[in-house]
Amino acid sequence: MQNTVIAAPISKHKDYILKQWVAYIIEHYINDVHSVLLVDNTTNDKEYHKQIRKLIPECYREKFIVVYEPGNAKMHITEKLLLSQQYIQRYCIERNLNLFFIECDIFPPKDLTQRFNSIVAMKQLRNSIIGCIYFTGSKEGSFVPFVRTGIVGNFKIMNIFSPDDFFLKITGNIERIDTVSFGCTFIPLSILKAIPFRLGKQDRLAFSDTFYFEDCIINKVPCYVHSGIICKHVNQSWSQYV
Repeated sequence: MQNTVIAAPISKHKDYILKQWVAYIIEHYINDVHSVLLVDNTTNDKEYHKQIRKLIPECYREKFIVVYEPGNAKMHITEKLLLSQQYIQRYCIERNLNLFFIECDIFPPKDLTQRFNSIVAMKQLRNSIIGCIYFTGSKEGSFVPFVRTGIVGNFKIMNIFSPDDFFLKITGNIERIDTVSFGCTFIPLSILKAIPFRLGKQDRLAFSDTFYFEDCIINKVPCYVHSGIICKHVNQSWSQYV
């Protein structure tokens, strides 16, 4: 996957897990990819940005890149995330790279890059988005994956649905779906060039992956999930940041 960048937006609210994530990425993936890119959107905190940079061992700083794109304090978290995603998209397009989003609270299997080498080489999956499964706790206390197979009503897609709305059969196969989240998702360069990251025209509070996959559906971009690649999700409440 030397033509692929692992990338993620980052801000201070992920500080609880970032050190572990950086060490995990370096240990298991960095030698298999072109580069790793973190885009820090923490507003008015350059000291924190310096702390992030110190997490990267000097011998990896040419391959593990950290940039500061803070936006402004009045922006909602969805708008700051969008700025980071747009920076990542430009980075990939300018360098002719595929994108592997791995959010900083997501820990995929250690052999992720080796498995994806063969996955992306499959002819039927070329020019397709391929996601991996991770779970989030629902308000009812159960756990549901960030994937969905059926779209209802006017493309009103959200990240979290009731379990009945989800693809729950873990077969280990690669399955065609309609939406995933950006948590652990491969997007080839051809699709990055065709579909920009955006927010809704009226709903600025919904996250951009909602609208990205809406645009993929409209443009008939195929999307799959590898149900045999299940990631650990180390998440905390975002309520204080929204």
